Amino acid sequence: MEQYPRVQKVQRMLDVINRTIAEAERGGAPGVQALTVWEGPEVGVHLRYGSHTVDLARELGLGGGEVVGLFGWAESAGYVRPHYGASGRHSGVPMGLLYHLEDAGYEQIGELPDPQERLALILEAAIQATRKDGRLDDTEKGRRIDLFEEAKFVVRTLGVEVAKAVWRGDIQPM
Repeated sequence: MEQYPRVQKVQRMLDVINRTIAEAERGGAPGVQALTVWEGPEVGVHLRYGSHTVDLARELGLGGGEVVGLFGWAESAGYVRPHYGASGRHSGVPMGLLYHLEDAGYEQIGELPDPQERLALILEAAIQATRKDGRLDDTEKGRRIDLFEEAKFVVRTLGVEVAKAVWRGDIQPM
């Protein structure tokens, strides 16, 4: 986890949301209802499925208002995307359905590798597939594997954007 308190709190919240969705799925529900209460004694974000309710503030040991803010930030950052239907996020008591975290949310809690490592894994899979491809002769296999290895090196050392620039021809490969 990152060394920034706000990011750590969001990561913990995303982890609780992810676990709660998994529990709901094991119980036969396709996801959870995320109810945001803006004021009063129940202020906070409450996850519901079946007869179960998870109060994120209580679960995280934070205040309800802080959890509302963190949930809004997680939503704005693209970590979660509740489906609110016609009522919308800014209704009196918004309730959205959560079926899963977004890719960025899974990355935050370590459930998905970062995009740079993901691309390197894809390139490694392409190398393995090329080695097994019986339609290619050894020379063509070697050429493709060298290309994929070079791309993997660029991705791991310089990042995804530089790798894209190399593939587009904007930058000469090494």
